[in-house]
Amino acid sequence: MQRVGLSEDRRSLEWRRTGGRGTYLHESADCVRRFVDAKKAVPGLRVRMERAERLRLVESGHFAVNESGHFTV
Repeated sequence: MQRVGLSEDRRSLEWRRTGGRGTYLHESADCVRRFVDAKKAVPGLRVRMERAERLRLVESGHFAVNESGHFTV
């Protein structure tokens, strides 16, 4: 699992190793897809983030989108 947290300015999401409020994202393509396509609220972080910000986070980590538009780990 990968840990996700809020940036210091609380405007974006970032990968975190430790510290602060955070939530976890399983390293499965299905979990990543559901995270990106979910409603705006991120319950573990108590914030709302647009889909574009979730997608930016996923693409900056260990995940990629293949030619079919599916996430790969």
